[in-house]
Order: sequence, then structure tokens, then C-alpha cells
Amino acid sequence: MQPNNSFQPMSGSSLRSLSAAAELILPRSPVRYVTTLILLLALASATLAGAWGAGSFENDDALDWVSELIDEADTGLVYITLEEARSQPYLEAPTASSAVAAAEAVAAMLGHPSPALPPDLETWLQRHKQRPTATQLALARDVMKRVLDVKVSELAQLWAKEDAAKWRDAIGKLLDRLDTKE
Repeated sequence: MQPNNSFQPMSGSSLRSLSAAAELILPRSPVRYVTTLILLLALASATLAGAWGAGSFENDDALDWVSELIDEADTGLVYITLEEARSQPYLEAPTASSAVAAAEAVAAMLGHPSPALPPDLETWLQRHKQRPTATQLALARDVMKRVLDVKVSELAQLWAKEDAAKWRDAIGKLLDRLDTKE
């Protein structure tokens, strides 16, 4: 399976080209400037659709997964999500983002929650205090290493085009929390 290349961040040259095209189409006037600004903002926001930061819960897929999890009676979905991500030859961004959220849940169950844990997930975790087994911890760590691999992870490929260092640092901190022993 090939990466979904529909997410293409707008480079500075793309924005300049768009602005130059607007100059040709619209007459010089305040209306042109306002129209160009609206168009640029719309296109720039479309390139970041679904993600607003590098954090584990700063994207729609992770928050959708959390919404799904909090309706569950047990921790099964956490490990099903991680197993699904491990079994995929190629991790599409939504699957990888959900796996990151699941790994965050594992880290929190281990006693090392993210400071950015959504309140609903925090509440759910307080009701489900099942400590992960060594096998479950290994699964979470292995999947996070796959999420970081640009050869098999669309999410890693997308972040390589943006602020890769910040995203890789966030996943690295998650891996550290998964490796920490109490």
C-alpha cells in the first residue's frame, strides 16, 4: 500500500505562486487583498487538516480514538489498536495516530501519563487501573518504533515534510515513558 499523498503542506513558494496568480486574476483593490488572504488561509488550513500540533493528542484521529475508548468497559481496545498497527505492512496516518493514543494509554496505565492527557481519557483510566503486562509494554514500544519509521509509516512521512524534530521528540518522550520502571 502506498502513502496517501493528499496531505501536502504548502511551501512558501506555493503560497507566493498563489499570491502571484491572484494578482493576475483580481484587480488591484482592497477586495483583492482580502480575497487573497481568505484564499491563502483556507488553503493553508486545508494542508493541516486534522492536526494542529506534534503532540499525541493534537490530531482528530487520536481524539476520535479516545472517544471510542471511553465507551469501552475494559482495556481491550487499547491492545487491539496496537495489534492492528503491528500487523499492518504499511501504517496509514489514521492507524498510526490511533496507535500513538493507545500507547499513551499504556504509558498512563504504567503510571507515566502524558501531561497532555485528555480529561476524558484520564477519567476513563482512573476506572480501569489494569497495569500492562511485559508483553503489552513490548507491543506498545514496538509499534511506536514502527510509527517513527518513514519506510512503513505515513505519519512519519507526513511529519518529515513538516516539523519532524518536534514530532519525533514527542514520540521519543512517549517511548521513554513506556520504558520507565516504577
